[in-house]
Amino acid sequence: MENKDICKSGVTVFTPPPSTSYRYVIDLKDNKLKIWMEDCSSKKQWCKGAMLKEDYVTSANTIPNASPADYVKCFYDCLDCNLNNSCSVQRTLTKLMGDKVRLELTLTISFLQSTWVAKYSFELDPVEVDQIDVVKSMMRDQNDELQRLRSELDAAKAVPFIKLEADCMDQNDRLRWNKVDSAEFDVDNENGVIKARIQGVYSIRGVINSSHSNYNHSVMILKNDECIQRSYCGYSQALYFVSTPLDCVALVKEGDALTITCDCASVSTSYLSIVAIVRN
Repeated sequence: MENKDICKSGVTVFTPPPSTSYRYVIDLKDNKLKIWMEDCSSKKQWCKGAMLKEDYVTSANTIPNASPADYVKCFYDCLDCNLNNSCSVQRTLTKLMGDKVRLELTLTISFLQSTWVAKYSFELDPVEVDQIDVVKSMMRDQNDELQRLRSELDAAKAVPFIKLEADCMDQNDRLRWNKVDSAEFDVDNENGVIKARIQGVYSIRGVINSSHSNYNHSVMILKNDECIQRSYCGYSQALYFVSTPLDCVALVKEGDALTITCDCASVSTSYLSIVAIVRN
């Protein structure tokens, strides 16, 4: 069988937060396994290397036809999963005498029609850490924090936004907006209903173009069929068209339905934009 080198790394915890984080590396080279761990707070390190398959696989935890690389992927899944996830993997870290620690990884294995629990145990020896190692560890922590901040900044830049157009209304005076692909809203162009998929505070703005108005004609923003804003159309004795603006900030919960109604005839394209201000 051809040797397959593989290296997996990450940061994990063993108890729900607030708790200590541990950086880890699982390295397989020439079919020899090495596990390294570091306490991100104290900078203490532990390691166990040069492990052959028979050092961690027994008759009780063997996975049929699994290679050492397959075991590495299983160990990584155990360390990478969320603690609140009631899945088939678990992990514990126990302090031992002589500054050693015991890493135990447990997973439920399904093969053919059988299911069993396999546990893998590793005693990691303490590693002598000098000042250079501490500095390197602090630099890794700073790099992780920088990557986290970049991810948050990228997420903040991706503001949920949709822009809609409507050329007609249905029999209930609701503007029928064009269908768009959106992760935040579901638009039904048959009845003009805009349903929110993500709760948040949204800015709702638009311009409704309609025929000239008599007295008391209006454009309304409805949330779940209740009016949250009414704008009266401009009165004109001449046959001029009327543009009625909309500008509203509202809390919209997941599943809420937004509609725009106008009791004047639609004569041209109307426009609507919805932008998230705060997302929950």
